[in-house]
Amino acid sequence: MSERDPGVAADETAAYWLVVLKNPDVPPTMLRRWEKWIAAAANRKAFDEAQELWELMDEVPVPSWPSDAQVEADTYDGSISVAAYGEQQREQRVRRRRWWTASMSLAAVIGIAAIGLAFVRLGPASSESSTDRLTVFETETGQHEKVALIDGSEIQMGARTAVTTNVTRRDRFVVMDRGEALFRVRHDPKRPFRVLAGAGVITAVGTEFNVRRLNDLVVVTVSEGTVEVAPASALNARGGGDFPHGKRVSSGQYITYDGEGRLDDVRKADLDMTMAWRKRLLQYRSEPLSRVVQDINRYSKQSITIADAAAGDILYSGTVFERDIDAWLAVLDRAFPQLQVTHPDPDHVVIRTRITNVL
Repeated sequence: MSERDPGVAADETAAYWLVVLKNPDVPPTMLRRWEKWIAAAANRKAFDEAQELWELMDEVPVPSWPSDAQVEADTYDGSISVAAYGEQQREQRVRRRRWWTASMSLAAVIGIAAIGLAFVRLGPASSESSTDRLTVFETETGQHEKVALIDGSEIQMGARTAVTTNVTRRDRFVVMDRGEALFRVRHDPKRPFRVLAGAGVITAVGTEFNVRRLNDLVVVTVSEGTVEVAPASALNARGGGDFPHGKRVSSGQYITYDGEGRLDDVRKADLDMTMAWRKRLLQYRSEPLSRVVQDINRYSKQSITIADAAAGDILYSGTVFERDIDAWLAVLDRAFPQLQVTHPDPDHVVIRTRITNVL
């Protein structure tokens, strides 16, 4: 079964996605497909109902039919009429059948949905029920948002940031699809807090760290405590992992990794500069203009494009005020005379190197 099949009812598709998302090892591509499906109000309603039923089933024991010995031991004591006793027994059997039918109906729906997962490489699902619903949080252009998780942790999100959270009794897992966020992790050594961002995974038990994702490049800066950063390939099928090739990053340090999960060296961080975005200041030190523009685009009402590699390779240092990006664009070609900034239409800005005529 596929979530794209037009003939499949919303409740059956919701059951399919429930099976997928109960796994801690869900590929980011699957999460994006789920986000697209659940955007429809009817799909959201069906998913919420399926999730509520799943959680209810954790509290309802599946009844078992009585054994022969139990039947023989269940003697009639004569305190009520035979007719009344027979009616009482029939009512009990009906109640047992209702519970059994409800249990088996959900199991059948989930089982059918699970068959449709043959094309997805997933590890075994956890038998634990979630203590917090798997939720997608997303900010718009220029928007900041603070999210409180059920375990007491907190995520402060910058503009155009998307994260998916899943907190269970055993695990705390976040997938960061894009943007920048500060994670304040509630201390719990028995439940590691893991953030999957790009091709790497950050693990903490109780600390504060900042993650900035720019396409395949991810920058992890620690402001309190210590985290471990490792390639995402180290995650096992159940969402845990052994990290022999991971690196520890402590307070006042940062590390970067690329789209292949290759870790750079741990370096000293400028925490004031890293955390300036929380004050709506974007600060850079010797960063390629291509990365600077990608970051600024999360806050800009106009779409800014770098037209050529030479322009994108220029190293930029300075501060951009989030609410005054137009002013920054107006003076950029003065700071870098080799650049040309044009506005082909009100919604787009193009930055390119000037063409020099050679006689």
